[in-house]
Amino acid sequence: MKQSSHERGVAFGEFAILLPIFLVVLAGAVDVGRMIYFQQVVTNLSREAANIVSRGGSDAAAFAATEAADDPLDVTSDGGVIISRISRKSSTDGRPWVVEQVASGGLAGLTSRVGSPGGPAAVPDIDELPQGLTLRAVEVIHTFEPVLNGRGLGLSIYPSTVYDVAYF
Repeated sequence: MKQSSHERGVAFGEFAILLPIFLVVLAGAVDVGRMIYFQQVVTNLSREAANIVSRGGSDAAAFAATEAADDPLDVTSDGGVIISRISRKSSTDGRPWVVEQVASGGLAGLTSRVGSPGGPAAVPDIDELPQGLTLRAVEVIHTFEPVLNGRGLGLSIYPSTVYDVAYF
């Protein structure tokens, strides 16, 4: 059966209406996949660096390991690494306390979600540390810029950074 020119015009019109919607959904799916991939890379970097410092490696060695393994991300310019040492506040007060903290990376204004030096530490499920126990927390943060950026339209469904922390 032969289509008339009218039917072809209707089909083209339907295609023209649906194509932008399809492209937006496709770009959104690509962005979700990229965000999940970036999150996995950041998680692996934080665990690797925490493993190094927990085995007695220096903070510089942990920074170097994250920078060497950060492909396809670039932690030195678009991210950062924060390494915190957490101990008891005092011999009589077992609350987790950030004793020391060092940071590396290119993100301006990089702040720790674990805590600040000389202040309380946010350690999941731990309210008190046993005497003599020292924890190391490694935080890795990297910016995330989606392909389909809807911030200009007031749509910000993606986070501006991906983040992970590992405790050892």
